[in-house]
Amino acid sequence: MHIEHVTLTNFRNYRHLEVSLSPGTIILCGPNAAGKSSFLEALVMLATTRSPRAGAEREVIHWNAPAELGLQPFARIAGRVQRQDGLLVVEVAVQRVLDGQGQVSGRCQKRFLVNRRPVRAREAAGRLQVVLFEPEDLNLITGSPARRRRYLDMALMQSDVRYWQALQRYQRVLLQRNRLLQRWQGKALPAGAREEVAFWNREMVQSGAYLIVARQRLVNMLGPLLEQAHARLAGAPARLEMAYRHHVPCDPGEDTAGVAYAFRRALEEIWPRELDRGMTLLGPHRDDLAFSLAEKDLAVYGSRGQQRTVILALKLAQVEWMRQQSGEWPVVLLDDVLSELDPQRRAYLQGWLLEGRCQVVVTATDLQVFRPILLQQAAVYRVQAGTWEQWEGSASEPS
Repeated sequence: MHIEHVTLTNFRNYRHLEVSLSPGTIILCGPNAAGKSSFLEALVMLATTRSPRAGAEREVIHWNAPAELGLQPFARIAGRVQRQDGLLVVEVAVQRVLDGQGQVSGRCQKRFLVNRRPVRAREAAGRLQVVLFEPEDLNLITGSPARRRRYLDMALMQSDVRYWQALQRYQRVLLQRNRLLQRWQGKALPAGAREEVAFWNREMVQSGAYLIVARQRLVNMLGPLLEQAHARLAGAPARLEMAYRHHVPCDPGEDTAGVAYAFRRALEEIWPRELDRGMTLLGPHRDDLAFSLAEKDLAVYGSRGQQRTVILALKLAQVEWMRQQSGEWPVVLLDDVLSELDPQRRAYLQGWLLEGRCQVVVTATDLQVFRPILLQQAAVYRVQAGTWEQWEGSASEPS
């Protein structure tokens, strides 16, 4: 698949952008804060319905977006996506809402359309599939467990509608359950407390078990692809393993019902500790992903170069996994990562780009990081303050 056309309105620093994209490699070059990463963020929102960067969704709306024709300030992303099964137009709109006094509040609502028809978020997710590689990912192995969980979630949300639903439900239930535990912490339990927490336990177990099983399945499938990609990158075979570390005492290789049973029993046992701590201590929101190279923990004993090689291999493995799942190549988004790689890995990645397997959008602050042959084949744009200009010598005509 590839993106044919993108329209941005009041998104980040873009007042309005209309751009047609070639199916090959597109290079966006410009200074920091020019709008390069914001464009990739918009594509990720089209694919997953979520921003990979915003802490609050109102952040994606242009700071000076006006209220027009009775509408509150909003941001809109629209993408025309060419897939094997036909052409799709996917749209996401984020709009501020009014409070009880009729004033613009900090809350927003999102709306989704596919081929001009309103749909739910879960129906919009995955129509476009992307793999995002950003500089922060180079710290994936040594960074927080939350980032590694987010990596798994972003991959699965695009390929499994049920996973998307389970994740949304789990997060809502977890919030409610934690509020109860905080309210009851250090106090005598009120009447009906057991029944109330039993209800939330059932809800959490049902969605949480599915998350655990789906994540384990993904890790099992990515493992061989990761090892193959790593062998090509490193130039020497070494046993590389990726393991899903779950806190629920179960075998994730079981079906969902088996994991749910183990999850339910474990929650009953840990209940007194959770009351004491005032928080949920067990579940996929606390799970992690671990990497080992030659049977050594890569986060502890791996060199910086080894860690970065594994992350690059992981992203390339994910591209292949998504192709196997859908039968189509995803769109690859590389956000200023070439400047973070050493010459050997940079050369490998540019060689991969020259193979032209899929549409790739690459950002950079300096064209010097690119090989001349890649610049000749790619469509290159200079980005400045939310505007695009075709670079002379680029492979395609200006849009």
